[in-house]
Amino acid sequence: MDFIETIRPTIPLAMRDILTAEVDYIMMGLLAETFWGGLEGNAEFVAYLREVMRPDMGLTTGVNAEQAALSKFEVKNISVVSPYQPIDDEQVLRFFKETGFNVISNIGLRCDTATSISHTPQKDVIQCVLNDLDGDNVEATAEAVYTNQRYNDLAFFPRPRHQR
Repeated sequence: MDFIETIRPTIPLAMRDILTAEVDYIMMGLLAETFWGGLEGNAEFVAYLREVMRPDMGLTTGVNAEQAALSKFEVKNISVVSPYQPIDDEQVLRFFKETGFNVISNIGLRCDTATSISHTPQKDVIQCVLNDLDGDNVEATAEAVYTNQRYNDLAFFPRPRHQR
């Protein structure tokens, strides 16, 4: 929660600077903040951002994009991997459950800081997804909650296994 309280006041300043580029659409990559408080907390966060945006601008948060993608594939049963501590994982799971997903399994990698997330070896994340979270009743693994992870040399990641 300290992270959330620390980062929130900086967001309007960052948004002010971004708006000088005259962008039409913003994709907010900050994830922990968008999960906090579940579905209602996400809606409040989006409203908070909209207070400093032009009304004609488009906005998507990472969790909204992930929710839309999973829904598009008609996925219901997911596993979740996150870099977070248990208190944050509770918020992640709450969001997914409140948006209608069945969370079959979850692994939080317990990274100490936002920066340490980027130092997690990709092979560890892949092993976690393939060996610990996959199962016959898992249709997809939600991994977009893996904020700050580098994916530049990641060749693949599991897709929903059940084509519709």
